Amino acid sequence: LDPARADDPVIARQLTYLNTFGRGIYPLALRLLHEHGEGELTAAELLVSLEHVQSLLLRRTVVGVTTDRLVARLCRAAAVSRGALVHAIARITPSDERTRVGLKYGDLPHAHYVLGRLAGTNGPDGLDLEHVVPLAPSDDWSPDGSRRWADLADDEQNSFRALAQTLGNLTLLEEPLAERAFGASFPEKRPVYASSDVVLTREIADASTVWSTAAIAARTEHLTDVFVRVWERPAVVS
Repeated sequence: LDPARADDPVIARQLTYLNTFGRGIYPLALRLLHEHGEGELTAAELLVSLEHVQSLLLRRTVVGVTTDRLVARLCRAAAVSRGALVHAIARITPSDERTRVGLKYGDLPHAHYVLGRLAGTNGPDGLDLEHVVPLAPSDDWSPDGSRRWADLADDEQNSFRALAQTLGNLTLLEEPLAERAFGASFPEKRPVYASSDVVLTREIADASTVWSTAAIAARTEHLTDVFVRVWERPAVVS
């Protein structure tokens, strides 16, 4: 409930991350913390388990599979052994392939949490979620400085709308910079992005002078490669 009270700041950070997903997984988290307190789990083993749980919950959300009623099964596995818990988590964690498809076409869940970890920031405080293509562009919004939103074909507009909340179109931006970027066309946003301290955001400014559906897809693919490493599926040997 209050991760800041944990003695180990690394464990505290992991508990803060875990709280992103609500309280449903608390029975398992409490069991793991108890085992760590009793000396049955090292700090390193506890951290790995907390990471595995986050990967499970996030990947299932990405692919649209429910996370309800998982905790009892995982607690039973944890009561058997640490290896049994790892195996149980691996069995119900979506594969890299399914996760890639979910990220390519679906809205990004827990966007602040995901982007914050991908960017290596300490947390979302002071950072706003930024949509490169706005959710509701004005008629004058432009992806390249020459074509207005109102002049784009319906198919292109619909493609942008479909990708607006996917991983490739999202980033984090400091609040003062977010105010400057809000609703601006992409050429106007680029210098704002370039002045950000968030690496993910600066990379957008460096990547292209035009923001297109192809650019969004390419960025999604690049960030997905990082995503599947940060939120790994546990590797088990049958």
